[in-house]
Amino acid sequence: MKKTAVLVTMLVYSLFASIEWHKSYEEALAEAKRTNRPVFVFMQRKEPPCRWCELMKNTTLKDSEIEKKIEENFIPLMLTREKRNYPKKLYSRYVPTIYVLSPDGKIVKKIVGYWDKKDFLSDLKDIDRVFKR
Repeated sequence: MKKTAVLVTMLVYSLFASIEWHKSYEEALAEAKRTNRPVFVFMQRKEPPCRWCELMKNTTLKDSEIEKKIEENFIPLMLTREKRNYPKKLYSRYVPTIYVLSPDGKIVKKIVGYWDKKDFLSDLKDIDRVFKR
């Protein structure tokens, strides 16, 4: 019985808990300025599909602790490298790449590649220190 309750709770949480990603750089930056929060940019490649991007999106960024940190502390923005609907400074030869931008659009941190939960939480703590949270 307890196992069933735990599974149902996890299923319900996974259906409703996810990062609300912005798709527009301009909109994300405008919200960052309005709320004085940094922008968390996830740069992915779609063509050809990037297995490391998918792994990062479907494991590390789906972790409830990481989702909560991103939603509470950042303006999340997901970009596709091929679309080029973002400033040149955000182009990355390697994916996945995560940029953290100050509310005025300056790059504060760049994280390249796939990271597991433990290592990625360490990066998020470093970013917290930059923003003195």
